[in-house]
Amino acid sequence: MEEEMNRMLHRLGLTGWKALWDPDFTAPNRGQSYPETRIIIIHDEEPDAARETLVHEALEVKMRSVVMPYREVLNALIEAFDKVVYQQKESFLDELTPFMLKAVRDEKTS
Repeated sequence: MEEEMNRMLHRLGLTGWKALWDPDFTAPNRGQSYPETRIIIIHDEEPDAARETLVHEALEVKMRSVVMPYREVLNALIEAFDKVVYQQKESFLDELTPFMLKAVRDEKTS
């Protein structure tokens, strides 16, 4: 089955990727792709289901290149937003600290 799956990957344009069929493994997902090692593991027991899952995972791998630029932009926006929020929080705390110190001192003297 793995030979057939690897031929399918090649036909789908995922050269350099390898499919592993592990139907005995109990996993929460029917399949999983690992881009860092270029491996797709399929856990379906039935060959037809395994083929379907392989195609699904292969399409997911191909879609990553489409989705990645959006993810990078969103991560950059989140990082910029975090910096702005941090600076605003620090500024607010800097303004509030003298008043809080005065309140603590006044409480000690009363």
